[in-house]
This record gives sequence, structure tokens and C-alpha cells, in this order.
Amino acid sequence: MEDEPALAEILQALLRARGRFEVLLARDAEDALAQARQSPPDVAVLDLEVRDLDVAGLLQKLRQDHEALPALACGGAAAREPAGGFDALFLKPLDLRALLAQVERILGERGRK
Repeated sequence: MEDEPALAEILQALLRARGRFEVLLARDAEDALAQARQSPPDVAVLDLEVRDLDVAGLLQKLRQDHEALPALACGGAAAREPAGGFDALFLKPLDLRALLAQVERILGERGRK
């Protein structure tokens, strides 16, 4: 979930270009939860700076249905390691290669289990 549409679309395009990712974009927390119920995610990438959103609370709700869901947090320079058990924090401007590598690592580990 990313509140900057251009960045969300870039991430979506880069992940889809890898050829093995289905990427769903959520407009808000309700949309994220609804999509996760319909199509269980393998990994969540959440923006820490979405206005009026408790990101740690959203992750907690996602993990009620998907207990072992890996989650990556993205935020600006002022972002701190968020509460709620995120697997990694990426600062903006995003290092897209590092983010993609982390997603691939997580999915690779899940595929081996």
C-alpha cells in the first residue's frame, strides 16, 4: 500500500516485469484488507506515511488472517523502525533494487517451505 500513485505504479510494473509476481495495489486500509481476504498475499509492502493510517494496526489485522505474512515498511527519512513486526524498513527515496531483492528473497524462502 503506497499513497503516491506514481511510486505504486512503478513498484507494480517492476515486480510484474519479473514475470512471477501478481501485484495488487490498495487505495486504503479497507481495500487492503478486502483484497487480502480475496487473494491471500505472499508479502505486504506498506507505506508508513499514509495519512490517517495506523500501519502497525493494519499489519496486525492482515496477520489475523495470514499469520506468517512477511511485511516490508517504506518511509521517508524521518521514519523509524515501526512497531508491529515488519521484516525490513526501506527509506525513501527507495532503493528499488534492494526492495525487489528483499521481496524475491522472502518469496524464495516461502517457496522452499
